[in-house]
Amino acid sequence: MFTCKLPPALSSEFLSLIPEQRKVVKELMEKNLLISYTLSSDRSTLWMLIESETEAEAMLVASQLPLNSFMEHEIKEVMFHHSMDFSIPQPSLN
Repeated sequence: MFTCKLPPALSSEFLSLIPEQRKVVKELMEKNLLISYTLSSDRSTLWMLIESETEAEAMLVASQLPLNSFMEHEIKEVMFHHSMDFSIPQPSLN
């Protein structure tokens, strides 16, 4: 689990990278490398759950994020993570 501190003042460079960040987050989630991605309401902290065997692998995944260089990371190994799967209900054929 990554706990990432974001800068208190967001520069124009940071803001310009947000669309690319969203794109990469989507791609990593589609590859099941990024399991969850949560931003605090005050936009100061980001939590990411990354699927990996080692801390080095997790850092390699995180390094793909365009905003990575703006973040201060703290990494904790997670024993387990529970979440509800969201799915589209199957249509009724009657």
